[in-house]
Amino acid sequence: GSNTPLRAPIQWKQIALAEGISEQQFEETKSSLAGDEGRTYFQLQMIQIKSLMTLLKQQGTVNLSPVKGRELIDEINKKNEELLNPKTFSWKRLTELVQLISTKVESIELKDAGLTAAPPGLHLLTGLKRLSMHGNHLKTIPEYVFKPLKNVTHINLSHNQLTDLPQSMGQLPKLKEVDVSSNKLTTLPDFEEKAETLDKPRLLSPSMATSHKIVQLKLNISDNELTALPGTLLDARRIDVIASGNHFDEATDERLEEKHRHILAQRQSSLPSPEGNSDSCCVVQ
Repeated sequence: GSNTPLRAPIQWKQIALAEGISEQQFEETKSSLAGDEGRTYFQLQMIQIKSLMTLLKQQGTVNLSPVKGRELIDEINKKNEELLNPKTFSWKRLTELVQLISTKVESIELKDAGLTAAPPGLHLLTGLKRLSMHGNHLKTIPEYVFKPLKNVTHINLSHNQLTDLPQSMGQLPKLKEVDVSSNKLTTLPDFEEKAETLDKPRLLSPSMATSHKIVQLKLNISDNELTALPGTLLDARRIDVIASGNHFDEATDERLEEKHRHILAQRQSSLPSPEGNSDSCCVVQ
């Protein structure tokens, strides 16, 4: 009815600028698309994806699911050409392409590729599980890059020149392993333990209940320029921290040692007993 509040228009330009697109690039693309900001935003996304795929084709490795090989990249390039042509552009094609990319690309590796910045379009790969950009010249990674990557489990950014990491990295819900060793880190985001899921059946055997939960996240921060660690990280009993080659005080070193001892003791207590009686490992009804 007449009382229905008007929905505020989407601020496409603000979204684009927050995702690393320059104002000049946005305005130039917009003028070539008769001032349509929504289409400008998606067109720039496609340009980013195409440049990322080209980079991967030349210097990287991309693992696709369920498609293997380079067919998907060729398909993306072909679809992208259709989208860049006003005569063949359609929102349906655009949606299909975004879905194709975001769900199919599971793993990318760009090692020793001379990168000085995170490649544009990385944040669009929402299906990504493994990301490796080790051995480059990265100094910083913008906050927007990791925020949408909710499926990432493994990140390797070792052997770069990073001085800090985005807070959003510490909040990734499925993260299992992070290697940021051999950088120039002076600070870390808050890596916090995730809450336990309560939907699993209770187990009679403590070894079964704890073995897969001893270490939730393995974090390698060795050979950086850290002088302190967040208390949340030191207190987190299921985040295993490898931290040699930094500049910690004695108290921090002691707390790290204590963490290692706790994890080691947990591992040992979770080992099955020699007699291995399978009857002791039954689900409580």
